[in-house]
Amino acid sequence: MPSEAQHRRQYEHNKELLNIPDFCIQSTNYIDWVVTILFYAAVHVVEMDLARLPYHSLNHEERERAMARRASCKRILKEYHALYMASRKARYDCHNYTPQDAIVFQNHLARIEKNFGLVS
Repeated sequence: MPSEAQHRRQYEHNKELLNIPDFCIQSTNYIDWVVTILFYAAVHVVEMDLARLPYHSLNHEERERAMARRASCKRILKEYHALYMASRKARYDCHNYTPQDAIVFQNHLARIEKNFGLVS
């Protein structure tokens, strides 16, 4: 079971990827991957919080059930679920998102980060 610190490192690793030129929202040809990276950054933020219990979800459905029972997660469940669905659509339905869509999803991640004190 990954620790809170391991989830933090993976979250930071995913965020770093968003800062390289290939994944710049305004100029990338890989918006689908930007959306997916945003979602997986959110996964690790949530897993950091759940690891404090200690708890580790084995899949997305289990994670959402755990989030629904935890006050700290309930506040961001809407944003998290939107990122999850967007990532699924990008990965499995070949949905073409726009840079404007990615900015909306980026704002969802920002609200999740703020909820857990990762940004001011």
